Formats: sequence, C-alpha cells, structure tokens
Amino acid sequence: MGLAKLISFLMVLLLVGSSFIGLIFYFIK
Repeated sequence: MGLAKLISFLMVLLLVGSSFIGLIFYFIK
C-alpha cells in the first residue's frame, strides 16, 4: 500500500513539474 501511494505521489509530482516547466517555457516565448 505504501509503495502504491509513493508511486501515485511521484506521478502527481511529475505532472505538476511538467506543467510548471511548460508554463515557464510559455512565458519565455
């Protein structure tokens, strides 16, 4: 159960991180 929670947390972190990077690139352009 702990491993699944960790994987889901990493997925959310990756999603938020990628959207944040996309937002930065959008503002740079």
